Amino acid sequence: ELKPSTLRRYQSSLRLLDPKFGGVKLSDIDREKLRAYVADRLETGTSMPTVRRDLAFLSSVVTEAGAHWEFEGNVVMSFLKAGRKRGTLRDSEPRTRYLSANDERKLLANCDESLEFAVAFAIDTGLRREEQFGLRWNDIDMNNGVLEVSGERTKTRKTRLVPLLPRSAQMLAQRKQHTLGENFVFSKADGSRYPHRRRAFDTALKRANLCNLTWHDLRTTCGCRLLQDLGMTMDQVRAWLGHSSVAVTERHYAFLSIDNLKAAAQKSAQSSGLHKAS
Repeated sequence: ELKPSTLRRYQSSLRLLDPKFGGVKLSDIDREKLRAYVADRLETGTSMPTVRRDLAFLSSVVTEAGAHWEFEGNVVMSFLKAGRKRGTLRDSEPRTRYLSANDERKLLANCDESLEFAVAFAIDTGLRREEQFGLRWNDIDMNNGVLEVSGERTKTRKTRLVPLLPRSAQMLAQRKQHTLGENFVFSKADGSRYPHRRRAFDTALKRANLCNLTWHDLRTTCGCRLLQDLGMTMDQVRAWLGHSSVAVTERHYAFLSIDNLKAAAQKSAQSSGLHKAS
């Protein structure tokens, strides 16, 4: 039932955990071994969120063991909880990089046709990479101007509908006539899907003289446009982007100007009926 991206991440964590914990009984894993693992990873320059993901995977292994065999307690889970409470295993701050309108024009001007379509679509929809490149034509309802992101590909496992902005709708309409419903929207010449467009994207960034930009920053750009340009509330942006809660949305976009955030908060209060009657 794992998503392909989750499976790849678990396999990566397993390769990194194995030298330290391979052959060790689960009952022999203690806080001292966990602290040593964290220290070793940090010494190699690994970020704390990556280390936490490895430990979260190890915790899931311990939990699974307890579901099948007589094994009680999960020291990894308690270690993670204690670390978050003390601040030693805290999350990193969200990225604040997003494209200005001018940066977007420069980037698109240095993309080939297929990459331009993918980049513009990412900015307009805010889909995560796996959500976007796993999209098929029968997930798109051109008549109603929406696309459906299956719960099989979303981070929260919940299916959601995302409106199509005019630019993306037009680009989709130009391509749909040459495709079949089961085909991937973003596909190679042989019809197979792109796992990503990292190499082409990096090349376009260099040509556009843009730095410190990742594909995920296109999703952040979408969220900023929804809040700043379209005046959406935090809850509307949460639903659009598929965040698990409004708190997550607020944390990711706390870097926006206070005026933007106050306007979004006020609009959220008004839509919830919390504003005072005039």
